Amino acid sequence: MYVVGAGGFGRETYDALLAAGLDATAFVDEHLSGKTVRGLSVIDVPSTDVDAEYVIGIADASVRRRLADELD
Repeated sequence: MYVVGAGGFGRETYDALLAAGLDATAFVDEHLSGKTVRGLSVIDVPSTDVDAEYVIGIADASVRRRLADELD
């Protein structure tokens, strides 16, 4: 599972996944791609596995919609 967004809300989303007993493969963030956040790699949308699940941790509704459309 990917966490889309590696900013503050994305990191909180990752914490919620961990609290629920789930884990993430990587963060997906076009601005932080190539970095590491909370021990996970940050990748861009074209690098994602098309069959993987994702959860979006981004507050801006228009950005959430755009990225959901790209990932779907």
